[in-house]
Amino acid sequence: MILPLQYAYFTLGLVYLMFWIVFFLRRPDLRREMLISSAFAGILALALEPLFLKDYWTPELINGWLVGFEDFLYGFSIGGVAAVVYEEVFKRRFIRKRYHTHHWRFLFGIYLLSFAMLFIGRQVWGLNTMYATLGSLAVAFLFIVFLRHDLIRDAVWSGLLFTAITLLAYIPVLVIFPHSISSFWHFNNLSGAVFGGLPLEEFLWAFMFGLVAGPFYEAWNG
Repeated sequence: MILPLQYAYFTLGLVYLMFWIVFFLRRPDLRREMLISSAFAGILALALEPLFLKDYWTPELINGWLVGFEDFLYGFSIGGVAAVVYEEVFKRRFIRKRYHTHHWRFLFGIYLLSFAMLFIGRQVWGLNTMYATLGSLAVAFLFIVFLRHDLIRDAVWSGLLFTAITLLAYIPVLVIFPHSISSFWHFNNLSGAVFGGLPLEEFLWAFMFGLVAGPFYEAWNG
């Protein structure tokens, strides 16, 4: 059954939310991390989506607005999933060292560097928003591992596992909404490479997002 395209983005958010709910129910010890990471990612999704609409993709929304509930749902869901997928798969638990005192200075530093890279990539170098975002995530990753070398394994596995989840999440969406790919993404602005029916950039984004979201909470909290 083919449904109207305006439900495709919402459906994608719901699929990710299913992974989120499973992790949340299975790991009570990770719920605080999931909620905080999800809140951060949901707010960022609302704030940054207008940039992606200009040159990366233009998904249809149920309410017809440019930015809507779907953006927050998507950001909220992927934020929590990417943050704890490594701990869930490898059955890891927290050990609080507490000699790392980053907290708000860490948060300020990572946001400052990341948004500076995003601005330079888009406004100075004229990059597509997605490529500028990949650069900003790379800077964020380097900032984290510079402070916490012990989180490299967490970061890399989070990136790989979240990429796998992204592939799984898109399967039902592509089955129900087969025309969403050609309708949403601006292929003329991208590399043209396709994997599993999706632009390669979508998987690069998933890996880089997991690379940062996975160790983010641990680095922030010490």
